[in-house]
Amino acid sequence: MGKKHWTQKLKEELELYKNDAKQWREKYFTVLAELDNFRRQLDKERDRTRRVAQEKMLLAIIPVLDNLEQALHYVKNANNLDSLKKGVEMIYSQLRQTLEELGLRCYTSVGEKFNPERHEALFIEETDDHPE
Repeated sequence: MGKKHWTQKLKEELELYKNDAKQWREKYFTVLAELDNFRRQLDKERDRTRRVAQEKMLLAIIPVLDNLEQALHYVKNANNLDSLKKGVEMIYSQLRQTLEELGLRCYTSVGEKFNPERHEALFIEETDDHPE
């Protein structure tokens, strides 16, 4: 085999590698574009999910607000404070129930040992009332 043959063979091999590199480059940019499209779709879906959740929450709270408005109207003409108190307690109960249905749970932790998975520290106060 002569020098010319080796040169030709190397040129052919170089062309194969160039074609491979070109194909890989095209695949890379295709995948990059698909990833960008996926991110945009994900952002749109996240925004849609957030809007649906907000709408669900607001629609659930509207009846409570209506009842509060009626209670405020009643307060202006109230002669019987016991019935007003009962009405406010009913509205409070309705709001708690609505919030629980939306996933908010109320629990008391007064006197319990601090649990970082359940509690959030607002400040630290040294006291002899509770053991560390």
